[in-house]
Amino acid sequence: MEDFYINDHGASEFGALLLSSWYVSGSRITFCSTQYGLRSISLPVDIYGASPADAAAKRSALTAAFLGGTVELALPDGGTYTALLLDSGKAQEQDTDGCILSCTYTLAGYRHGALETLVLPADVQTFFAAGTAQQMECRITETVTEAGSHTVHYPNGGSCVLKDLQAGDTVCVDGITRQVLCNGQNLFQAVTGISGWPTVRAGENSLAHTGQSYVEYYPIFV
Repeated sequence: MEDFYINDHGASEFGALLLSSWYVSGSRITFCSTQYGLRSISLPVDIYGASPADAAAKRSALTAAFLGGTVELALPDGGTYTALLLDSGKAQEQDTDGCILSCTYTLAGYRHGALETLVLPADVQTFFAAGTAQQMECRITETVTEAGSHTVHYPNGGSCVLKDLQAGDTVCVDGITRQVLCNGQNLFQAVTGISGWPTVRAGENSLAHTGQSYVEYYPIFV
């Protein structure tokens, strides 16, 4: 039996131990309109409680930790996965007093590395991205040099045009969390034109920009 982590919380915090039959499949389909492969993740667990009520409460807390959108999973294979719960399974008692419950959580997700941050001076128009996927969501952050409109260009084409900005404002088009920010605040109402969200691809990328830009992304491994 092994431990795993959900958004930095160990499964043992919920009284759960991962069984050796857990698995992650190979890549099979696309996810969120990008081209990297989605994997099936099966996490069979035994949940231990001091009483049947305690075991049921821990099972409920573990299930709640998976809910509410995508989660970050750290699994015993050393991989980190962004995943979405598909099925929490049916709990079954593994002992006569009901203090051990077994169930299998089924998720879909993709494996990725740690967040990469690239600093691109104005004279650098190309850069390399790690990973093996042909599309990886990224965020682009820039400082506005002149008041008025500002265009944030995307790697390999596409852009977002914003209006009514001030010199010195920091703008971010975040393709990871799907936000447009100015000085950390939501600025989507200032968008006058947008062509999707920015992505990078494994290998060489190009970025047309005039000032220093920051590109952040998670390397995805198909």
